[in-house]
Amino acid sequence: MGSTISSSQVDWAAEKSKWDRYFGELPLLQEDECTSRFNAEFVEAVAELLPNGGRTLEAGCGAAWQSLALARHGDFQTSMLDFSPRALEYARRIFEGANLSAEFIEGDLSNPSQPEFDLVFNAGVLEH
Repeated sequence: MGSTISSSQVDWAAEKSKWDRYFGELPLLQEDECTSRFNAEFVEAVAELLPNGGRTLEAGCGAAWQSLALARHGDFQTSMLDFSPRALEYARRIFEGANLSAEFIEGDLSNPSQPEFDLVFNAGVLEH
């Protein structure tokens, strides 16, 4: 039988440090073909959910490839949230390279806040 780790058992400072280090050392990558295909499908699904566009928040954004795809679509106001300032800086550089703007929020997705987005999603953060 496996064990479960509760959020109170996680060393959040170490987690933040790990992701700051990772994104601080990661060279600026380009969107690969597999990610591009996934993003096209993702945007199509989101456009079906929000046919008139809307405000989106990618929680635990990392490089924010999915938000970049939504921003390219043109109907979505994209915001990214991450507790790692280095991840946000990396995502900002990705957006600048594509000549797109977005909102970058340093914060923790476990902190409650008021609803202000039409869609909040994550792409590979909860399992971490």
